[in-house]
Amino acid sequence: MATAYCDFWLVCAAILPGRKQSAANRLLRQLDAPLAVNQLHVLQLEMILARAEPAHPKDVARARAQFKAYLEELVFEVQPSRWEAAFALAVELSRGHAVGGASPTHLLHPCLAAVAGFTHYASFEPEARRFARAAGLRLLPSAA
Repeated sequence: MATAYCDFWLVCAAILPGRKQSAANRLLRQLDAPLAVNQLHVLQLEMILARAEPAHPKDVARARAQFKAYLEELVFEVQPSRWEAAFALAVELSRGHAVGGASPTHLLHPCLAAVAGFTHYASFEPEARRFARAAGLRLLPSAA
């Protein structure tokens, strides 16, 4: 059975206003719910919303409400992660691939997906997609 892991930026694109919002929501509707997220998703989301709140309080309030609704409706479900195994895989992959300007989370999210047994990685982010492919995951959308 194919299971998909959504990267953080896809989750953000689905709940934050912007040019990728409709594409993100279209992709999410194609996947079987509930879609697993983990505490890293939640932490990153809280941090990005906290930084944006002073300048965009209404957008942030809507995004928080949307994420809460997605959790309540089981579009997303916070699930436990195998952190140590994911970090070990991330270290291994970082030694074998040029990491360039990628952030650690571009590498860590695909590794969390791989050690959890997901078959697919849903992302629009080129760096995350590159590491997901290196971790043996199939990419969604197939062309991004």
